[in-house]
Amino acid sequence: MGERPINPQGAVIREYQYKAPLWIILSTLFVFGLGAFICFHEALNNSQGLILKRRFSTLAELSPDQSTIFFWVLGFFSLAVTVLMLAIGVSLFTQQHRVLITANGIIMPKSLWSSQIVTIPFSDITNLQIMRANGAMTFTIFVESRKYIIIDLFLRRKGDFDEMVALVSEATGFRRSQSGE
Repeated sequence: MGERPINPQGAVIREYQYKAPLWIILSTLFVFGLGAFICFHEALNNSQGLILKRRFSTLAELSPDQSTIFFWVLGFFSLAVTVLMLAIGVSLFTQQHRVLITANGIIMPKSLWSSQIVTIPFSDITNLQIMRANGAMTFTIFVESRKYIIIDLFLRRKGDFDEMVALVSEATGFRRSQSGE
């Protein structure tokens, strides 16, 4: 922890801290933890059916047994998301994630919760894409059949995202494609 990865890619041009903000972890833990609690409570105490509607149409009418199963499934899903966010939260404090831009490539974590580091030479990048959804932006780096995603909210400063995109775009010669809002 804290050591730079072995860098066959040349001198580091720019280094960025990359981790989920604490408020995202805590709010997700709260919302999905509360959701799991409510769903399990409903599953244990359910004696009614459930009607799922969307505007003017009924999507599904569930019997009491079906609605109990629905609440159990929804509760376990919420619990799974809570456990996943707890694991990400623990990794926040035990691992130091960084994205490094070097003269010849980019070095980044394989995923937010992984301690595995990937080194991507600029020559291996097949496409770049920026997507905006609900105010958040993602920078997707395509390498053959794989893709690596960098989320702007996980960078320390807002300007870091634009700077990183510009550096990688310039180094690869790709004009990034944009989609979203």
